[in-house]
Amino acid sequence: MRNAMTAGRAMRRPVVADGLSRLMSTGGGLFVVISAILLMPILLVGIASNNDGLIYIALSFTGGLIPLMAGLLIRKQFDIFEPINLAALAIFFGSAIRSVYLLTSSSDQVDFLMMGTDFEAVADNLPLILFSVISMTMGYVLFPQRFKIERLSFFKYYRPSRGRFYFALWLSIALSIIGIYLSMDQYGITLDKGLLAASSKRVAEITDEAGNTIYGVGVSRFIADLASHGFVMLACAFVARLLKPTTATLILLGILFVVASLMPFFSSSRTNIILMFMTVVIVMSYYGRLSMRAIVIALVLTLTIVTVLGNLREQNQRGEVGDQTTIDLFVGSGHGVDFVRTSAIMDRVPRVVPYQYGHTYLGVFSFLPRSMWPTKPDISLGAFVKGEIFGQWVRVNGWPPGILAEGWINFGPFGLIVPMVLLGMYLRAVYETVRPHLGVSYPITVLWGTICWGFSFNTMNLNFAQGFWQAVNSGLPLIFFLAVARKFGSGRAA
Repeated sequence: MRNAMTAGRAMRRPVVADGLSRLMSTGGGLFVVISAILLMPILLVGIASNNDGLIYIALSFTGGLIPLMAGLLIRKQFDIFEPINLAALAIFFGSAIRSVYLLTSSSDQVDFLMMGTDFEAVADNLPLILFSVISMTMGYVLFPQRFKIERLSFFKYYRPSRGRFYFALWLSIALSIIGIYLSMDQYGITLDKGLLAASSKRVAEITDEAGNTIYGVGVSRFIADLASHGFVMLACAFVARLLKPTTATLILLGILFVVASLMPFFSSSRTNIILMFMTVVIVMSYYGRLSMRAIVIALVLTLTIVTVLGNLREQNQRGEVGDQTTIDLFVGSGHGVDFVRTSAIMDRVPRVVPYQYGHTYLGVFSFLPRSMWPTKPDISLGAFVKGEIFGQWVRVNGWPPGILAEGWINFGPFGLIVPMVLLGMYLRAVYETVRPHLGVSYPITVLWGTICWGFSFNTMNLNFAQGFWQAVNSGLPLIFFLAVARKFGSGRAA
């Protein structure tokens, strides 16, 4: 294996291939211009006719355009996977595109997505919501700080050893098989009724010392997913041209994919499988290997996985094939920054529950045991939102609030400004830290490809602590396997 990072050499390679960057920048610019031209008459017609649905469509698209315009203007080389652009994607997916779905679809999913509110109430809250988006964007644009990660010898002098690299891959397979075995026992998974019948949404039930039942995914599930890091490492080694695809390595890649997909299949978790492919696509973009064919294949695989696993879940849990379309499963999923849900939460806090005054952000310190911190907050706010704010029965996940609503839950109107500015600064600092090394350093590029979705999109989509820990939980195992694969003595200059 050649050196994955040349020490001391000026890193001038473009973050994203020039042709792809120009294409995305031109396409993004045209989208902004066309959207602006179309949104103004939609907004005016909505105001003139007192149609709150049309007002919501216009302003929800505006909410997505704000960070997208910043992403297009702050640098010549447009990077779709830059945090500010993924934030825009989260808004477009969760609010803008969904606004059309809410107004045109007759699916039962619409009632759930409206969260017991209406477009008139949402329209009243939209000015504050949009100001929150502006605050985050300003924090991102105005404070371009970075940390010098290149000073860390692990990244500066990283050189993988061929033998140790393969050992790391087989180690990830072995650990995953152990985790799958333990998970099947913990979840009670059997193949008595066939493989397809084994796919269902599952959760581990653990009884603590006090006799209380705790629901979660369990440590065994974390171990079972480790092969996904091996899959990403090998696929990205092909992309970075550290390894040549041969019959043997392609067979190994197939084994890694099958093992990595078993627990997501058994637990009907579409996200983990999709993220494996997405990570490879992200790394391909930074190494200039991304083509339209690869993008189309990734989209087809994503839609297929969402549809198949979604229908299997409906069939195995309800005893019948679900009548939901791909659009219902994808656009109507509830993912993304949802202005409707944000507005519904704003209407209930502090009327139903008091402000939390920053307590939810402390979930980033959840590694501390409850024996030391009995009242520590949960990492995820989903159960709190569904159970406490909306008064619904909840077992595990609940309804994630999104980062904007989390600000309101903590500090009301003030929480839509200062925490959002700080969030923008945080997202920019981490991205600027890794940006010079993307497409140059194999470990940094693969690490960023692995964490950027959880770090950016899911932080916007879920809540701050959950997005933070998703990035950590996906990044640390990868760093471990990269360390196993590192050549002895590569921690210093040769």
